[in-house]
Amino acid sequence: MQCRKIGHSDGFFYGDVSELEEDAEEIICRIKEFNLDILVIDSYNVSREFFLKLKPHIKKLCYIDDVNKFVYPVDVLINGNITATTFNYTKYSNDEIMLLGLKYNLIRMNLKTCPRE
Repeated sequence: MQCRKIGHSDGFFYGDVSELEEDAEEIICRIKEFNLDILVIDSYNVSREFFLKLKPHIKKLCYIDDVNKFVYPVDVLINGNITATTFNYTKYSNDEIMLLGLKYNLIRMNLKTCPRE
C-alpha cells in the first residue's frame, strides 16, 4: 500500500463514506510506516466500520468522545466532560476501558492553573 503525500495545506477531509474509507486506509498506512502501537482519534465524523477497519492494525485504539453516537469498538474511550458519566455508554467488549469525567478532561495545564477572577 502506498501512503498519500500529505503537505501542510492538505489533511483529512471527511465527506461521504468512501472518503472515510480512504482515510482509514491512509491511517493504516501511517500506522505501519511509523510502527505505531497507540492511535488516538478525536473526530465527530467516525463510524463503527471506520474503527473496525483500524482496530486489527493497532495495539490500542483510543477515541475521544462527547456525544455517545453508537457503541464504539475501541480499546479506550475518553470523555472528560462533567456529564460523561450520565451518557450511559455501553462497552463494545469487556476489555474496553472507559475514562469518564473531569478527572480525564484534556485541558492544557496553564488553563487549569489560571487564577479565577
